[in-house]
Amino acid sequence: MAVQVEPAAIQVPASGGNVSLQLMNGNPEVRFAFKLKSSNNEHYRVNPVFGFVEPGAAAQVEVIRQNGPPKGDDKLEICFAGAPPDAGDAKAISLLDLLASSRSTFLWLLHEYGCGTMDKDDG
Repeated sequence: MAVQVEPAAIQVPASGGNVSLQLMNGNPEVRFAFKLKSSNNEHYRVNPVFGFVEPGAAAQVEVIRQNGPPKGDDKLEICFAGAPPDAGDAKAISLLDLLASSRSTFLWLLHEYGCGTMDKDDG
């Protein structure tokens, strides 16, 4: 997979907190557009939701957990697809291309009370 996520899972208190992710593009020639989707939009925010990862570079994403009851199955889906070098707005990249792309990865959002576990490789 050309885009890797570090760390592969994060742990934040159910009372709230922030964590930074790195989306790393291991392909020296292809620019990727990304979109993040959360299974729990009530308690999680991400910034940016859309963006680009330049060839051979990394993009930073901030994950913000709002105070709320813990759940053990929260996750982010990170969808990505090849993007033209001259594309200026990641949100303008066809959402269908991003969502239909076979290139996606899941990041489990773990918190201090009850944790999700990954039983299979989804990416």
